[in-house]
Amino acid sequence: MLPPCPKCGKDNFKSTRDRNTHLNRRIPCIPKITEVISYPETIPEPSEVGNNLPNNLKYGGTSSVEELKATIDGLASQMRAISWQLKNTSMDIKGVSDDITELSNQQEAAQSKIQDLEETMSQHTALTKKSV
Repeated sequence: MLPPCPKCGKDNFKSTRDRNTHLNRRIPCIPKITEVISYPETIPEPSEVGNNLPNNLKYGGTSSVEELKATIDGLASQMRAISWQLKNTSMDIKGVSDDITELSNQQEAAQSKIQDLEETMSQHTALTKKSV
């Protein structure tokens, strides 16, 4: 009897090789959920939740709401700037990747030409040695 999979609990393996294959898969098995999630029996009343808020938000402080809106607007503009920078960076990386591919292709072509020249020179020196 082979031990079960420690992740999913599967235990009907016919051989050790089957179990090892199962454990070493590229896409791992889904772990078996053993922990039970308990939900609270009572949901807190809105008045209980409201007691945890700062005083200026509890009683309709408009200045704090305006500050929050300004903060959110600032964060949104920063996120737009960051996404624009990421887009430009990814375009630069793609351009560099294309350049590297082109250089690699040129290097392979040059090496092929050098190898052809070396073969031609070795044939030429062999012919000149025979004729001398």
